[in-house]
Amino acid sequence: MRTDSIGARFFETAKLLDYGFNNFSKTTLVEAGYQVEGESSIPVAKGKEESVSVEAGQAIEKVIKEGEEENYSAKFEVSEEALNDNGELVAPIEAGTEVGKVVLTYEGEEDFGHLVDGDQISVPLVTSDGVEKSNWFVLMLQAIGDFFVDLFGSIKGLFN
Repeated sequence: MRTDSIGARFFETAKLLDYGFNNFSKTTLVEAGYQVEGESSIPVAKGKEESVSVEAGQAIEKVIKEGEEENYSAKFEVSEEALNDNGELVAPIEAGTEVGKVVLTYEGEEDFGHLVDGDQISVPLVTSDGVEKSNWFVLMLQAIGDFFVDLFGSIKGLFN
């Protein structure tokens, strides 16, 4: 603290702690169950539902400077391993299945050292609901429909 006495060091330490407690607080930046508008649904293949909702699996809480909340943003990153070649999840899917991560990024200009770990914090991205696999008859009808859609798409492409 670069002071000459114990009393002065105590006074400077008290000022430092007062600054920290007055200007920083633990804040929930992303609630558990948080969804990003327009990105909270993933298509499902071979399921009774065509898509499944995704959300933050847990909350993100961090100690941040007062008034800095708007400098944090969350986005969803879906894991490529969880998807098939068409970018779909394959049924059956249980509720709470981890399919990626929610990444919180600090976009402010101040450097808070260890309070922001590498400028990115993440929690699991999970499915909100479960999706059952369609029965064999429905899957067969979908395959026949897909065959004819592909066939007519190919024929149409020949004449364009």
